[in-house]
Amino acid sequence: QCKSSWAGAGKILISDPFSRLYWLKSGSAHVEHHGRTFDLFPGSMYLIPANSQGRYWCEDRMDLYWVHFKARILGGLELFDFFRFPYEIKVPKEEGKGIGVQWKKMVEKLPSEEISDVAERDVIMRTFLLRFLKKVDFSAHDEKLKYLQRFAPALSYIEKNISREIMIGDLAASVNLQTNYFTN
Repeated sequence: QCKSSWAGAGKILISDPFSRLYWLKSGSAHVEHHGRTFDLFPGSMYLIPANSQGRYWCEDRMDLYWVHFKARILGGLELFDFFRFPYEIKVPKEEGKGIGVQWKKMVEKLPSEEISDVAERDVIMRTFLLRFLKKVDFSAHDEKLKYLQRFAPALSYIEKNISREIMIGDLAASVNLQTNYFTN
């Protein structure tokens, strides 16, 4: 439950290294990020990508389900930095009650580290994110995907060897390129 003081009442510029997903049960709020102000109301799900600078405020009160998470792909790239996702998904009224039940279930299972509960939370979260994924035109990103896949071995090499000195030549070799072509 949030009151008008939520998140600094819009007076603080917030930027966190994790993404956020919001679902309002009741009330309303506002989130400003990426040059837009989003009015949050029950019936929609909201995505705020990691490292998004923004302001958050609630004029009166709201009941909010929220989760902070990381969505990383190949070598630790932020999924939401790489593709253009919608920040708001309207949920058909007939599905709203089911989503509320799923949020409640996820919250109830948070304290548990039982593998079945962890897996169930993961499935629920992925189901929520699937609503946003379905709105992305991945064909518009074919060129980006081609380059990402091409350099995935270099990103993986960096991730595996982050605690030691990494040489450009080793990165170039991981993707079968000469050093000068790799740096270009």
